[in-house]
Order: sequence, then C-alpha cells, then structure tokens
Amino acid sequence: MKMENECNVTIGGNNYKYPQHTKLIDIAADFKDEQDAPAVLAIVDSKLLELHNTIEKDCSIEFETLKGH
Repeated sequence: MKMENECNVTIGGNNYKYPQHTKLIDIAADFKDEQDAPAVLAIVDSKLLELHNTIEKDCSIEFETLKGH
C-alpha cells in the first residue's frame, strides 16, 4: 500500500507536515484556537484561495479572517 505524499507547510513561521490533498479548511481547523475569528480564506504562496481547495505541494499558508474588517 503506497502512502500519501506529505507536504511541508509553513504557518506563522512554524513548519508542519500534512498529507497531500488536505483541504485548507481542515488545516485551518487545527489553528482555530490561535485565531481571533474563523478563517474565511487562505493565502497559499501569495495566492488567495478559498478553503475548499487542497494543498498539493510544499507551501506557506496564511489564514484570513473577517476580524477587524
């Protein structure tokens, strides 16, 4: 049985490993206690994405909330 590829993900200057094809909303859920409000969008390698998208390779992620908007 072949294991899924792992992606190195940088969030807030820290490195994490997630399986390839993980949805951004699932990653955001892991960080909900560190955010002032729920994530509504993600910036993945400088590209704005909706949370239903998945990660496919090593990347840097910033989550955007509606707090303060």
